[in-house]
Amino acid sequence: MQFKLPPKGNRQNSAKIGYDRARLFAVLSPGKQMYRLALALLILALAPPMAVASQQGVVVTKNWKAMDRCALQAQAAFPDFTPDSNAKRDASLKECLAGQNLPPREPLSPSR
Repeated sequence: MQFKLPPKGNRQNSAKIGYDRARLFAVLSPGKQMYRLALALLILALAPPMAVASQQGVVVTKNWKAMDRCALQAQAAFPDFTPDSNAKRDASLKECLAGQNLPPREPLSPSR
């Protein structure tokens, strides 16, 4: 079986050239395919396993999401940044966190 490669100057057959060369190399070097497969399997075998979240990590993430929902609800209920609205928002946030048995947030600024 003999393959003829088209001349280099013929641009309209450039896709066919790549296909013909690929077939040519596949026929000429069948042993290299086994090396490629062995290399791929070796890389997969040496790759670190996927990290699986621990039960504690799942619980912490769930609590953080619940705390964020409480903060969003408090912000939606009291969107203004007046001192009165800030105090009401903080009270609403503390109430929501206490209702879901979550730890309170630390204040952003020191209170006197």
